[in-house]
Formats: sequence, C-alpha cells, structure tokens
Amino acid sequence: ELMHTGYACDAMITVGGCDKSVPGALLPLLRTNAVGLTMFGGAAMFGECPKDMHNAQYREQIGRLDPGKVMESIGAYSNGIIDLEDLDKIERCGLP
Repeated sequence: ELMHTGYACDAMITVGGCDKSVPGALLPLLRTNAVGLTMFGGAAMFGECPKDMHNAQYREQIGRLDPGKVMESIGAYSNGIIDLEDLDKIERCGLP
C-alpha cells in the first residue's frame, strides 16, 4: 500500500502465501481503491516422516507430515511417546 501510494502506480499485483498474508495482500487494494490482482501461492507442501526415527510404530501412525501432525508430535514428546531427537527430525521435515 505504501509503495503504491509513493510511486503513484496505476495498478498493483500482490502475492499471498498463507492464511495470514492473503488478507494483508488483499486489503491494500481495497483501502486505496486501486486496480489490482491478488494471487495465492498455494498451501504448504506436506513433509515426509523421517525413516530413521527410533519409534517406528509412531512413524507409521502419523504418515505424511502437515502442521497439525507436527503439533501432535510435540504432544507425543510431552507424553514420553517419542524422544527429543525424533521430535527434532519431525519438525525439520514437517514443512519442506
């Protein structure tokens, strides 16, 4: 919005990439009443669970890693189901 106003552009193209940046990309168009296009970069890709985890049963249970599975893994660590090393591997592979 600031760049659009500063350069007195005729139109604006914005790109959002997650649920928080899409409104931030769309609102400047509405506030400045500008001609523009907003594009969405798409959802985050799923990660693959690391094959060298200590708890193989937990690895088979969670399957593909999305943000929710990473949060569940934090709970599994808190409950002693997986160790800190496995949690670290899951967090690193969760959203490539």
